Amino acid sequence: MAVPAGAQSNPGDPVVTGAVQVTTNPMPVRSHTSPSIAVNPKNGRLALVESDVRGDSRACNVHVSADGGRSWARGGEIMTKPFTDCSFRGEYGP
Repeated sequence: MAVPAGAQSNPGDPVVTGAVQVTTNPMPVRSHTSPSIAVNPKNGRLALVESDVRGDSRACNVHVSADGGRSWARGGEIMTKPFTDCSFRGEYGP
């Protein structure tokens, strides 16, 4: 049986999986900046930073993934006091 050209895949092509929520925050009205993401080209690990522009701390929230984004863990702090407001210009992202 022939397979349509659009349905064929090549070995080594990226595999798209379902979306995964990074945080455990259940609030439907959370207002986060657009996240910035970095990929380590040597090992594929991901680092993501975002900020809750309407939250109390407005800190940079760092998340890391060692499995291509299937699971996430809290990363370290990247801002130093007194400069901890990561969403000062929320429209620009963290």
